Amino acid sequence: MMPEDACHLVSLEGLSLYHNCLRSIPPAIANLQSLTYLNLSRNQLTSLPPCLCRLPLKVLVATNNKLASLPDETGSLSNLRQLDVSCNELQALPASMGRLASLRDLNLRRNQLTALPEELSELPLVRLDFSCNRVARIPVCYRHLRHLQTILLDNNPLQSPPAQVSRGGACPRGGCISAPDKGSLGNQPPCPRGGCISALGEGSLGNQPPHPRSGCISAPGEGSLGN
Repeated sequence: MMPEDACHLVSLEGLSLYHNCLRSIPPAIANLQSLTYLNLSRNQLTSLPPCLCRLPLKVLVATNNKLASLPDETGSLSNLRQLDVSCNELQALPASMGRLASLRDLNLRRNQLTALPEELSELPLVRLDFSCNRVARIPVCYRHLRHLQTILLDNNPLQSPPAQVSRGGACPRGGCISAPDKGSLGNQPPCPRGGCISALGEGSLGNQPPHPRSGCISAPGEGSLGN
């Protein structure tokens, strides 16, 4: 369990609980009203508490857990710029995510999503990764993602390339689309079972992001991978 004492460090700006055995996050985490960076990756979380959405987070990383859903209050994270919930068991996203007015980087890789909410088209996303899911169609309204530079959508059962999206300017000069061949997944590399590998490499949220320069606690557990 997360140490309760950490929830009394009201000036804390960064907290890493990477690679522990956490099954829950205590409600007292809402006391950390200076917290802008939180890493919950490689734990055993099945849900995130709604109180987490009252924090001034700019970066939230919760990869390699067992999350089946995100709180409906997720849209309250008005300062959030980077959200990485890859390698979980998400089957749907809350519509409130359309209110994440600061979100630039969204990583949904390797979940169980069958559809993408149209509300995401209202975000200022620069990078979107929903590869290794079960999405058959990209909403046409995603052509409104004018800031989008990179979209990763390999290993989905898409029936055709996202022509409407690319025509709408989702991938301007210098951008990138990664997509499966029409109607076939057979030529795509398999998703790794033991972890999530970003197609972008350096700078990806799939790798443990750097801590902020000051005010950060790192709490790796026994058997840490050394990050």
